Amino acid sequence: MKAAAYMLDTNAWSDFSGDSAEYAVGEPTIEMLLKSCSQKYKVDYRAEAPNYRGYRISLNGGTSWMNSASVGTVSSP
Repeated sequence: MKAAAYMLDTNAWSDFSGDSAEYAVGEPTIEMLLKSCSQKYKVDYRAEAPNYRGYRISLNGGTSWMNSASVGTVSSP
């Protein structure tokens, strides 16, 4: 919870904002998010970036993959 609070703290990220932004916020990487979901739901979520167009996600440890555009939200199977 402390890490999430820090990532949402606009003052902590204000040095990273540019001329066209009032502030910036951080967020966990897709890897961190999927590791957390894997632990919570006891499912082997994985992600990989096979090219520059984004991620594909596996719900079964890499046996089969879905394109990120077709995944929607990651939830318990």
